[in-house]
Amino acid sequence: NGSVKLSIKAPKDVTILRKELKEEVTEENKNAIIMDSSILSKLKK
Repeated sequence: NGSVKLSIKAPKDVTILRKELKEEVTEENKNAIIMDSSILSKLKK
């Protein structure tokens, strides 16, 4: 099947993400900030 399981010891409050997931989350957060800025500027008018 070609899959690999990893075991990572870390405190429960530490989030562990694969690189591609971290990049996706970072990109989504950037897009959310851009959207928020756009919406806020429209609301100020």
